[in-house]
Parts: sequence; structure tokens; C-alpha cells
Amino acid sequence: LYGDASLENAAEVSDSEVLMIGDSIMLDSSPQIKEQLPDCYIDAVQSRQLYDTPEVAQQLINDGHLNITVVISLGTNAPLTEEDVRELLDVFDSETSIFWVNLFGRTVLWEEEANQLLLDMAEEYPNLTIINWCDLIKPHIEEWLWGDREHPNPDGAEVLATLIREDIQVCMTKQGHAPTYPEQTTDTTTTDTGTTDTTADDGTADTATDDGTTDAESTDTASETNTTDGE
Repeated sequence: LYGDASLENAAEVSDSEVLMIGDSIMLDSSPQIKEQLPDCYIDAVQSRQLYDTPEVAQQLINDGHLNITVVISLGTNAPLTEEDVRELLDVFDSETSIFWVNLFGRTVLWEEEANQLLLDMAEEYPNLTIINWCDLIKPHIEEWLWGDREHPNPDGAEVLATLIREDIQVCMTKQGHAPTYPEQTTDTTTTDTGTTDTTADDGTADTATDDGTTDAESTDTASETNTTDGE
């Protein structure tokens, strides 16, 4: 549906027990991601900075949350630097398959430069695959994003979750592995009960809301999920 059939990853890829590390873009999408990949572990925090994340990633590994595949969704809160990207990538060994969701957003003025940096890093790190959220979302901004034109609404969150699962499974299939989780069938007419961040990544109020609930109310209480509102 959304997956890029050209993607590959040099490390072994699995859609089982995927570790997810992200900021509020992932946080907003965490219920839909859990529907697509039920046994994943999500650590998503509003306003998370890339330079703070290597320590977090190492602790998640130490705590046993990494199987063989990790998905990263970071970079909307400040420009990416090669040093910061490299530092996070180097937390994982070459046998870990890494998927990084690229950037899109009205306030992400460094979007083009950052997305090119991620592509350049993927040339150097064969176990890094870039999930192209940016090009997918551009024709559907009004449909899939809230009014801030950055955070996914419930329909957009479903698309992002599907994109992540499908891109992982594209690489799995090329490696001869059968997907653990099949395609999900979702009635998008009933997805308006989701939630969104009440504060955007840049600290400004996010004026787009759905049913008035907040991130704290939407946090997945399952033991496999750790989604947090704090800085």
C-alpha cells in the first residue's frame, strides 16, 4: 500500500519485538503503531532532542528491549548534525537493522538538509534504511496532519504506522523472511477518537485537537510501551 519496494537493509530484519524510539511524531502515532506491530516497544517523548537520545538508546538495549530491529523517528525539534546522527547510530552494532523515519513539518526548516544527511548516512551504514515519510505526506497534508501541518492526525498516524510496518516487511521479504504481522484492515471513518499532542515540538501550543484528550490520557498502558509527555 505505502511501502517502498526498493528498500534493502544489510542486517537481518524482523517485524517482531521492534524497538521504537521517537519524539512526538511517533508519540502521536503510538496507538496505531501498536495495532500494526503489537509486540513492539515504544519509547516516544514529546520534544525529544537527538543529542539526548544515545544514552536513552543504550539504556533500552541494557534493559533488553532490542531484538534485532529498531525504528527511529527524530529530528523535528532541532537541526540534525552528522555528529549527533552518527553518535546514535553507533550505539547499535552492525547486526542491528535500523530504520529512520525522515522529516516533514511546517516548522522543520532544516527538512531538506536533514533528509539528505540521512540518505548520506545510509550510504555509509548499510544497516540503515530511510523510511520516506516526507514524500508520502506532502500530497496529503490537509488529510493526514493536524492544523500545525506537522503532527499526524488519526488518519495520518494510521498511514505512518502502516508505512513503518510495510517498509520493514519489504526488507524482510527480500531476505526470505515471512512477515509476522499481515496487513491490517482499518476503517478510517472511525479513527477520529485518537489523540494528539497538546504542545508542538517547538514548544508552541498545538491548536489542532480532536476529542480534547491529551497525550497523558492516550499513553499506552501496556508493559511493552513507554510513551511520555516530559521533555
